[in-house]
Amino acid sequence: MLGTGLQKLAAELGFRISDGVAYGEYNGYMLALRDGMSCKLLSAAISFGESSDRNGVYAFLSGDYAKQHRVSTFNVTASCISVTFVDTVGTIKKIREFMDGFTDDLRRCGVNGIGLCNRCSKEFSGEDPAEAVFFDGSVLLLHHHCADELIGASEVAAAKVKEEGNGVAAGAVGAVLGALVGAIPWAVAYYFGWFVAVLGFLIGLASIKGYELFKGQETKAKVVAVTISSLFAVVLVEFVMLVIFAATGLADGSGQSVLSCIPSALAIFPSLITSPDVLPSVIVDVVLGCVFAGIGFLSPVSKIFSKASSATAVPHRL
Repeated sequence: MLGTGLQKLAAELGFRISDGVAYGEYNGYMLALRDGMSCKLLSAAISFGESSDRNGVYAFLSGDYAKQHRVSTFNVTASCISVTFVDTVGTIKKIREFMDGFTDDLRRCGVNGIGLCNRCSKEFSGEDPAEAVFFDGSVLLLHHHCADELIGASEVAAAKVKEEGNGVAAGAVGAVLGALVGAIPWAVAYYFGWFVAVLGFLIGLASIKGYELFKGQETKAKVVAVTISSLFAVVLVEFVMLVIFAATGLADGSGQSVLSCIPSALAIFPSLITSPDVLPSVIVDVVLGCVFAGIGFLSPVSKIFSKASSATAVPHRL
């Protein structure tokens, strides 16, 4: 769903809203605006000609003007340029300003806009007019037969992706095992009373790697598996460390080793965790752990979601 900020901008620009995207013609280009995970995205439907200056486009998107307008990443394909903005206070205003410089630069670099098909780069005509096609968060302008070709090719590609690998279940097992391995540094830090967001990043990366090593399917389910596995690892570490702390307390002054006191610590664990003196701190620690881990693995998870969405995206006419 499109956020309030982009809805207002869409109304100001006279853009249409469909499929969670605001789109319309702007300075000779079909632009689309949408919300992402902690970001906002702008895409332009384009086609390159023989005289187009692609290097000029790359230079503009990676230059100071783009950085000043909070551009974090961009992607250029034969039919679309996608730009990602860091979403903070005032980003909508920055996007509105950027649109002018962006489209002016596309024109300066000889990049084709609404006059040509974004697939075959040929002109539209009264007999073969432009059709607006939604594809992977962007809106393209295509001939009727070009739209049919793109839809057909995308359906085949999406079906192939879903058939590959060992399935989501196998990948989920790998994600859990990977997250547990990645949680070891987190456990060590927790033992010394530290909360380090970068270690949450390691949990997310390890979970992703585990999913991939077990050849899980590259679909949106991967995001769910990695997220749940990472949070599970964090919560498990919290409770394991609580048992270790309890065993340490039992061993202190008793002459026994911490390891030998673990069975006793496990025995008193249910009453310990429900104790009014302990439960509040446990809840706080679990919440803080999940928050810090979430901060750490948000970036890789958002990249997975984007990759999986693109791999299985199937276009449709608007």
